[in-house]
Amino acid sequence: MHKIQNKFYLQLLLTLCLSAVSCSYAQAQYISLGADPAGATWSHIRTPHFDVIFPDSAHRQGEHFSRLLERVYLPVSTTLGFRPRKIPIIVHPYNLQSNGMVVWVPSRMEIISTSLTYGYAQPWLEQLALHEYRHVVQTGMMNRGFTRALYYLVGEQAVAFPSALIKPWLFEGDAVGSETAMSYTGRGRLPAFSMGLRAIVLDKKKYSYDKLLLGSLKDYIPNHYEYGYQMMAYGRYRYGADLWGKVFKFTGSYPFLIFPQSIATKKYTGKWSKGFHSEAMLFLDSLWQQERPQNPDKPALLVRKGTSRINRYVSWSNPVALNDGNFLVKKTTLSRTPMLMQVDSAGKATKVAMQGNASSRLAGYKGMVYWTEISPDTRWEQRNYSELWRYDAQKKRVTRLTRKTAYFTPAVNSAGEVAVSEKYASGEQSVTLLDSAFQKSEEVFRFHPSKSIESINDLAWVNRQTIAVLYTSSSGVGIGLVSVQEKKMEPLLPCTYTDISDLSVQDGQILFSSGYDGVNNIYALNVQSKSISKLTNAAYGAFDPLLTGDKSKLIFTDYTSNGYRIASLPSDSLLWKKTAFNAPFKHLLAEAITQQEQFRVDTATLDTAPPKVEKYGKAAHLFRFHSWIPMAYSPSEAISGNFSNVAVGITLLSQNNLSTAVTSLGYKYNRGFSTVNASIAYYGWYPVVELSGSYGTRYTTYADIGNVISISSRGNSIATSRQLYGEINATVSVPLKASKGNIARTFTPYVQLQLNNDKIRLADDPSYTSSLITNVGFSAYLSTRAALRDINPRWRADLSANLQSVPVVRQAYQKVSLNAQAYTPGVAVNHSVRLYGGYERQRSPLMFATRMAVPRGFELENIAASSMVSYSASYALPIYYPDISIGPLAYVKRIRANFFIDRMDAYSEKQWAASLVGAGYEAMVDFNLLRLPVMMISIGWRQTATRTFSRGHYSLATIPYEVLLSISY
Repeated sequence: MHKIQNKFYLQLLLTLCLSAVSCSYAQAQYISLGADPAGATWSHIRTPHFDVIFPDSAHRQGEHFSRLLERVYLPVSTTLGFRPRKIPIIVHPYNLQSNGMVVWVPSRMEIISTSLTYGYAQPWLEQLALHEYRHVVQTGMMNRGFTRALYYLVGEQAVAFPSALIKPWLFEGDAVGSETAMSYTGRGRLPAFSMGLRAIVLDKKKYSYDKLLLGSLKDYIPNHYEYGYQMMAYGRYRYGADLWGKVFKFTGSYPFLIFPQSIATKKYTGKWSKGFHSEAMLFLDSLWQQERPQNPDKPALLVRKGTSRINRYVSWSNPVALNDGNFLVKKTTLSRTPMLMQVDSAGKATKVAMQGNASSRLAGYKGMVYWTEISPDTRWEQRNYSELWRYDAQKKRVTRLTRKTAYFTPAVNSAGEVAVSEKYASGEQSVTLLDSAFQKSEEVFRFHPSKSIESINDLAWVNRQTIAVLYTSSSGVGIGLVSVQEKKMEPLLPCTYTDISDLSVQDGQILFSSGYDGVNNIYALNVQSKSISKLTNAAYGAFDPLLTGDKSKLIFTDYTSNGYRIASLPSDSLLWKKTAFNAPFKHLLAEAITQQEQFRVDTATLDTAPPKVEKYGKAAHLFRFHSWIPMAYSPSEAISGNFSNVAVGITLLSQNNLSTAVTSLGYKYNRGFSTVNASIAYYGWYPVVELSGSYGTRYTTYADIGNVISISSRGNSIATSRQLYGEINATVSVPLKASKGNIARTFTPYVQLQLNNDKIRLADDPSYTSSLITNVGFSAYLSTRAALRDINPRWRADLSANLQSVPVVRQAYQKVSLNAQAYTPGVAVNHSVRLYGGYERQRSPLMFATRMAVPRGFELENIAASSMVSYSASYALPIYYPDISIGPLAYVKRIRANFFIDRMDAYSEKQWAASLVGAGYEAMVDFNLLRLPVMMISIGWRQTATRTFSRGHYSLATIPYEVLLSISY
């Protein structure tokens, strides 16, 4: 038990130092977003403060983004009071999942330049410049005081320490504030962005500070962007524009205080973080009560049977009319991944299919419903596709219609013709018409970013020859009409900085959702007169408008504090209130922080001088040493929670800007022996190549390996000596992905060579031979996506095989290993059954320890036999979601249990030799420690009853009681 406790404290200490090294709270060496296709050629632009690196196909994005960054360099950093050092920016144009990330180990900004499809009234690159560069300023300014001193000891890893202690809501809330205060739009001005928290506050759900900070597995909690913006904006409104800059500086100077953010908040506001939260919530409650709509609609619910219990979060959204009064809707819960449900006229919902990673809304006509889903590239993490899918209500069949496309926002007309928006790596987008077989496409109209049209947000057919296009430009969002025959666009609704989404058309009226008056409501735009009318008066938000075929009802998605609901209002109860749409609602906190900044990127003038574009050589930038640490350890092992090899020494770490080469150099001193080691993994080729080597001294035991089963050790010791030891490892693998819909699939074949100067002594041969060990095999899995509450995947199958051999000795030694496991649903939701089986066989004399799972309850090392079979079964289930805080020390989210039975049978030359059986239970508690959202700690207890059956006597160590610890990020 003492040994286990020491491991726990070591793991916890190192994890706290390594867990959060970026503003996106991901893992380290640390953080790699994956590689772009190997065939990409790269260029870069070096400005005074940035080095913007981009593939040649994204030349326009690289140039424009470099100008934007230089223009916002001073304004974005002013209220934080810090000017960051030069940092590399990497542009990824082949990834269709729009995003951005600032990483500090190694320090860089990575952006996915593909514009956001369902964004808001701001060009995507402008939003990234304001938001992501604010993260650069935040993280850089913490490199001061104690952290600066730590930098000289460990390099860029030093900033991980204070970054782990800053709450995500402050990082992201402050960045959302940057995009809001320094533009005419930004998420802080979107009513839909604050809708989740607003509904919770106004419905008087008494959620604690810890629950809103750390999340919940029991209730829906708005993310840290939404919660963080309100907290940050209130702090600046109440205590001044420089409040959070002082908090960041204090945290960097004094991270050893464990709760530096709370201490700094107390220092500059007079209240601890929890008290500040209470003060902000009271203010927001009062503000939102004043802004609350008078006499909101009370719509009828479309889904009445099979809906959720009271106070249980379930969302129904995006209704699409089918035949005979039925609808297809999307259902999302905390317990299950998104599902497509068919709802009949009686309000009963029936599951149609699980949905994959959707990239568009549903759109349909007469029983045919279309949408798009993201699918990964077979090999490259930074390239993916958006493919068209269809549900045929008559055949009740879901079909993937296209492959390796970049389609979004499908729209279908009365003749069944489908139009989509198509995106290109160059940043251009087009309205594209697909043929009936979905094999050919015709470009109807192309948008060029250089002509101020940045992205297509939605499409809807007005008639057989006209498509309404919702687009984003440098002047906000607008609606235009594209003629299919003439292939040109005429403006319909002038650009505005208010948000518009969810287009649909009925009898010359374009219906859409907008937060124009402070709450998202449904509006109608008359195509002929261009007049706009407000139709609904929602309490929190109305979306996805759809008039029934007989025009008797408006069907839409209505937001509540328990999730979205499919609702309806009679046509004769709609407001039809004329709206000028020229004076959007002014949000108090957004206007306050805007006054503090006095800068708008929308009206800023960019440098027009042609930038100097240079080639970026991959070979010349293979290494970038960023960190070091005065101990010998493996970053990959540390992140996975394995600290068994940590020792005295030094480790030097490198990762290049393109995340294609990861290198480490190290020296290790352990128990009188010294070892130097080096490793490099290169991900820029189709196969991944990994090389590593070590050289030093150690005790070497020569073993007489006979034809016997070995349970407690491998072989019989003949002699032990001190000698120089060298080892070289080379691995070539090809990580492949082939996902479809809700199913993720991977297949990774590999070949590994290990050469060392260990000696093998045969029982009948006194000669010694240097050993070359080879491993050839593969690993594969097929899995459904996991829901928030899932302990294990609902369905998953894993299979691995390995052939291990020593081919250069007189007798070719070989061992074959097969391992398989499967997860299936249990008797209740989020329960899980796991079945495992393994088989191994090796030629005598025995050389290789098992790769199979050893029964729990046995303390074994180097177990080997002529052949072995292992199998187990377990059942995992959640017991309770307490959402209980133990002061600031721990916040408990879940208590769960796992019951298991394991067995291993060993054979010597086809004769049964021994069986090991273990059965018992594990009780685990999942919690956040010290209010750190970056990681979930699971700690618990295992009790095992063990039995040994054998032909002979084996001295086996057993562990009837164990303390369990795991950490996830």
